[in-house]
Amino acid sequence: MDVNLLTMDLADLTSAGGGGDSVLNDCLGTGEDVKAVQSHAPIPDPDWQAAWESALTAIHNGYQDCAEGFSGKGKAEIESAAATLTAVTKEFGP
Repeated sequence: MDVNLLTMDLADLTSAGGGGDSVLNDCLGTGEDVKAVQSHAPIPDPDWQAAWESALTAIHNGYQDCAEGFSGKGKAEIESAAATLTAVTKEFGP
């Protein structure tokens, strides 16, 4: 299930620490998985859907910062991605 993959992506990213190719691969995987989850039907409860969409948007923003950091924009984007993804994991994670 896509949601389980996304949970594993977040765990991998928030525990990676070192950087390099493994973080880039985790980052790219997260981008693919968040897009797949966003394509699912909405949650019927509007409050839950709003919270879910907020989490997915934050994860997508973190993925974008991470990808931009590795595409030459630099350390600030990677640090922003790490902060965003860690916050999402703490708020919405298992």
